[in-house]
Amino acid sequence: MTYLANDGKLSNMSETMTRPLLDVRQAAALLQLSERTVYTLVERGELPHARVGGSIRFVPEVLEQWLRDGGKTAA
Repeated sequence: MTYLANDGKLSNMSETMTRPLLDVRQAAALLQLSERTVYTLVERGELPHARVGGSIRFVPEVLEQWLRDGGKTAA
């Protein structure tokens, strides 16, 4: 499976993922944001995520890097 990484490039999820994927609720808790804000960031393409079936999922390590980068997606 591939996902859109913070640098805007597709990456192989198996190379990055060492913990289970997070759902929107879990990602919101990790980021200390509301679920609505997480959905908004996903819709705007500002938050790295993966679509699994009809669900939005997040790689914990990628979200943590996104936080370290100041919540900014690379241009």
